[in-house]
Amino acid sequence: MIGWYGESDKSFAEEERELTVYNVAGGRLVEFASRLKTTGGKIRVDGDPQHAGFQFRAANDVDKTKKQTYFLHPDGKGKLGETRNWDPKTKEGPVNLPWYAMSFVLDDQRYTICYLNHPSNPKDTRFSERDYGRFGGYFTQDITEDRPLVVTYRLWLQTGEMTAEQASALRTAFASPPKIVVK
Repeated sequence: MIGWYGESDKSFAEEERELTVYNVAGGRLVEFASRLKTTGGKIRVDGDPQHAGFQFRAANDVDKTKKQTYFLHPDGKGKLGETRNWDPKTKEGPVNLPWYAMSFVLDDQRYTICYLNHPSNPKDTRFSERDYGRFGGYFTQDITEDRPLVVTYRLWLQTGEMTAEQASALRTAFASPPKIVVK
């Protein structure tokens, strides 16, 4: 449980976060869920593309190898050291990506992390990335007592590179998990 406090040291929201990490064959799966509710009155969740929302940040030493970092998007693999960012002034850049991945080098080993955005999360999610090992997305939303904010994300971390097909399969498994039907 996390309390959100304003300038007057009065609580204006409460957040319940759940973080689960699984050590599975081929990598690590991180599941993140959050439920944010107001403690009285409407609040607006907002921010900027670099700091708000759900972000991943690799170890600081990725800054030393940032020219070897690249991003994999649903529309293809980016160039080494190249980034895409949603721009608040022009309103252009990546929005509502179902998934995207960052591949970086740390201690002479390449790793890839895939960011999976659940389809039930609010829209428009605006994305940003930095070659030093940070990427993620945020959105704006009003929260009321009868409409709390509920989000869920997954991160898949692995040694080596990843293909777009692998990332897409991870997103499909997240968005449409198997269902048990009892007859």
